[in-house]
Amino acid sequence: MNVGQEVSRAGLDAALDLVPDPVVVVDLSFRVVTANTSAEAFFGADRTAWIGRAPLELVHPDDVNLVAASHSEVMHKRTGTPIEVRLRAADGSYRLTEVVGGTRATDAGNVVVLTIRDLTQRRMWEVAANRGEIFRTLIEYAAMVVALVTPEGVVESISGGIHRELGHDPTRVVGRPIAEFVRNPSVLAWAFQHARGGAFRATVDVELIGADGDVTPYELTIVDLVDDPIVKGFVVSAFDVSARREARLEAELATDRLARLLDNLSEIVAVIDSSGKMTYLSGSTPRLLGRAVEERVGESIFEYVHPADSGRVAELFQRALSTPGPAEPFDVRVLHEDGTYHLFEVRASNLLDDPAINGIVLCSRDLSDRKHIEAALRDAEVRFEHVFENAAVGITIVDPTGAFLRVNNEYCRMLGSDPTELLTRSIFDVSLPDDVGPTKQQFDQLLAGDIDRYDIEKPLRRADGSVVWVRILSSVVRDALGNSQYAIGLVSDITEIRALTDQLAYEASHDHLTGLSSRAVLHDHLSRCLAVSSRTRTPVVVLVIDLDDFKDVNDRHGHLAGDEVLVQVARRLESTVRAGDLVVRYGGDEFVAVLHPIADEQAAISASNRILGALSQPATYADQGISASIGATIVNGDATAGQAVARADRACYEAKRLGKHRFVMYDSSLGDARPAAITEE
Repeated sequence: MNVGQEVSRAGLDAALDLVPDPVVVVDLSFRVVTANTSAEAFFGADRTAWIGRAPLELVHPDDVNLVAASHSEVMHKRTGTPIEVRLRAADGSYRLTEVVGGTRATDAGNVVVLTIRDLTQRRMWEVAANRGEIFRTLIEYAAMVVALVTPEGVVESISGGIHRELGHDPTRVVGRPIAEFVRNPSVLAWAFQHARGGAFRATVDVELIGADGDVTPYELTIVDLVDDPIVKGFVVSAFDVSARREARLEAELATDRLARLLDNLSEIVAVIDSSGKMTYLSGSTPRLLGRAVEERVGESIFEYVHPADSGRVAELFQRALSTPGPAEPFDVRVLHEDGTYHLFEVRASNLLDDPAINGIVLCSRDLSDRKHIEAALRDAEVRFEHVFENAAVGITIVDPTGAFLRVNNEYCRMLGSDPTELLTRSIFDVSLPDDVGPTKQQFDQLLAGDIDRYDIEKPLRRADGSVVWVRILSSVVRDALGNSQYAIGLVSDITEIRALTDQLAYEASHDHLTGLSSRAVLHDHLSRCLAVSSRTRTPVVVLVIDLDDFKDVNDRHGHLAGDEVLVQVARRLESTVRAGDLVVRYGGDEFVAVLHPIADEQAAISASNRILGALSQPATYADQGISASIGATIVNGDATAGQAVARADRACYEAKRLGKHRFVMYDSSLGDARPAAITEE
């Protein structure tokens, strides 16, 4: 194998110290032979301490296989393929690097020279270079409402979300008190006072008034930045916490933006003939130069050019006459009606040969307005930089591979991670293992344009291994050709809300005393069993279990003893039926059991006898069992849920009539029962 001219070990060490990038030399078994001083500084260790050790312990665990495979490849090449890996630096953090390997021959045998280049700072500069576009995009695509409010409570600026979500024209909201858009302004006033009173941040639930007069519940977060020398006000973030958010069609939004943009363009369109006389002027001329269009048409364009610019403009005019098509833009001072000169940028296009135009088209933009706009944009970028860093929600910007390009302080707080660490990871790295597949599927749909945005709730893995539940609103920014540039995500912590929702759902479907399913569950469960019964011809048994003389228990021992009896009955019923059967507290001292599938009537009788036997065991309030009357019906797809319960109830009534503490099976001799109302009112 020819790997180049052989060098001495001493010569190799001397040459390496001249290289500014970190360099590590390993033998063919991937053990460190030597390194340069730049490598010592990067890894924070003396090179002699690493001799004979495998450098894989400095590689991020997710990148070890890639490094090993690359080493196997480069052992037979003079120069290998560069790879990007994460290496642990002197400060303990992992930094994104580019590693290039090559095999060299030395007097001690062949070695692999690994040159390392730190890419972390370059990635940060790439993000910083796009900062202006990023923050302008945040305004257009944010799936929330963000406003800057003065200390007096007046809206100074507001995001486009106020229009998308509540229908208000942002230009008509600016300058008005924010309280005009809140149905409960006293709560809003308290939140501002709380934030300003030292809490820095306040979160309240309010109802915002839409342009159509409807109200929608929102969570409002107010951050006090009144003392900030740039913001000088409150940053208000509003999130729709109801399911009534109405989507706005993207085409309508784009059309509205374009219409407003065209209405405010500071540009004059003119057509001049071959002598320089104006044959057409756009309607923006009076606004920009002060005189009516009719007064200028027919006059020479040179009458309005500054004397110092006239010679140059005449030369450019003659050049445009001789060259069809567009010419290079130029700047010229143009006379205003008030006697002052305004600097314009002029773009000329010779269309004299076009019969529809028959002239030279001049598009002139007032550069003074553009200067003001540029200053305003710079100011807006600074403001939104502050909004980004101080937002009450997490904000992420990721590339099309899902790798983080930018994260704000709130997102880092949610995950308990350092921003530098997160910038070496992706949205898939912070997802739970079972959630990586669904996350990638939705992200790919977003990039492909199958969906405009997604609004999902999912768990994320924190740095300490714990889990935080979040709601993510994400959309993609595309270039002029429709290619995905990056995705923006707004992330809010819903861990407490989710826990409360789960608790409320459980309480809504369970009896608070016994823990059994509530009456509200019975109808759906029994209807499903009857539907399966119709298809499979497997009987369904419904039991109505009514405790005998339960009032005597309350009268003799008190209601607490009665409650204890009901709890004991619930536990005994649960232990008697099968795991797939349903036991419901139907009301008071009455219970309903649904048994499915069941073999036949004899099986239903056996189940009822087991229940009677279980209930007859002594209760804790006295040395005697609990007496109950049971009515049963077997349904083979010939009744609705309400009819089935009514039949069992009729049979239970018959059991009580016959002397209580017994079981009666419904038959037609008991008469047709009126369907029972088995859902709670």
